[in-house]
Amino acid sequence: MIKANLLSTEIFPKVRIVLITCILPFVLLSLTNIFGIMAIDDRMLYPLLGLNVIGLIYFFSVFRKVRQNRIEIDSQEIRISNKKEVIQIIPKADIKEITFAESYNISRQNRDIMLRILLNKKNVDYIEIGHSNGKQRFDLEFDSSYMLTQFNKWRESWNEKLA
Repeated sequence: MIKANLLSTEIFPKVRIVLITCILPFVLLSLTNIFGIMAIDDRMLYPLLGLNVIGLIYFFSVFRKVRQNRIEIDSQEIRISNKKEVIQIIPKADIKEITFAESYNISRQNRDIMLRILLNKKNVDYIEIGHSNGKQRFDLEFDSSYMLTQFNKWRESWNEKLA
C-alpha cells in the first residue's frame, strides 16, 4: 500500500495573503531597523509586533490544513481520507486513465512549500485520475523514499498494463 500526503491547493491563496500583508512588512521593517536605514520608534514597534504575532498564529493555523488529507493506493482501489474518515474511494475498475508527472521527489521542507505558495507555483508532484465521475488532480507529497519507490513501481506497472 502506498501512502502520501495530499496538498490542498485551495488554501494557498489564503496563506499567500497572510504572508504578504502581515509577515513580510514586519520582516522588511525589522531589517531596515537593524541596518540603520530607518529607525522604528517603540510606539510603532509594538503594534507591528502584535500584528505579526496575530498573522503568524493565523498563518500556522491555515498552513496546518495544507496537509490535512492523505491518499492511499493499493491493488484494488485509491482512497482519499482525512484523519477521521475515508472521503472518497475510487475502485480500480472505474479508473479510465492516469496522468503522471515526469518525476517525483521526497517531501520538501516547509519553507519550500511556503516559497511555492508565495510565488504562486503549482506542485510538480501530482497524478490526474480520469474515472467515471470525471477527472481529478491530486498534488502529492511523499514522506519517505520507501513510499516514493513503491509509488514508482506502481506507476511502472500501471503504464505496462496500458501498453
